[in-house]
Amino acid sequence: MHHPQSLLDELASFDTPTICNALEVLDDGFCDYGYTKEPLMCAFPDMAPMVGYAVTAMVATSPPTESADVLNARRGAYYAAVAAADGPKIVVSQDVDGARGPAASWGEVMAHAHQTLGCLGVLTDGAIRDIAGMPANFQFLATCVKPSHGRLHWVDYGQAVTIAGLLIKPGDLIHMDCNGAARIPHELAAATPDAARGIQAKEEKILNAAKAGDKAQLLKMFGAENP
Repeated sequence: MHHPQSLLDELASFDTPTICNALEVLDDGFCDYGYTKEPLMCAFPDMAPMVGYAVTAMVATSPPTESADVLNARRGAYYAAVAAADGPKIVVSQDVDGARGPAASWGEVMAHAHQTLGCLGVLTDGAIRDIAGMPANFQFLATCVKPSHGRLHWVDYGQAVTIAGLLIKPGDLIHMDCNGAARIPHELAAATPDAARGIQAKEEKILNAAKAGDKAQLLKMFGAENP
């Protein structure tokens, strides 16, 4: 399911915590399924939030057990699938070796290639490298940095993956920024901006009282007695 670009742009105008707050209002169960729950590092914290459709992969940097012909064919099929997917896209790349794997599964060359294929960024539970050479406006959420790509190869693609406790399927709508990533259910996407604005309005009142030093008003908002 795809949504108007205007809706995606509107969703991207909010940070990911606000999107999570909005989805918690719209769906009581969101806290159980909807966001990354394990630590991730953001390569470019000052970059704006991004929204895109998931294209998924499973990779490894440990020694492969399959032949070079099989691995090369799978890599080619993966890139063809990325190119064919409707955008905007966010790559969701599960490293089967995990954060303690031997090497980085993402770097400068792959980032530039994926940006050319319509991808906005990468959400991965593996390591990255070449941070200084990454393309402009291409974001990474990853677990750490490592200097070598090891024996990088594709294990699978186009399947459900789990990143930092978040289950993601191909085509899922992903919102991510320096705080982490969230999966916006397609059926809730259109209602999310209004819910987010409602959250912002409530928070603004609390922040205004706090910044003004209005202790009485602040306590009233929290339902507390003024000592």
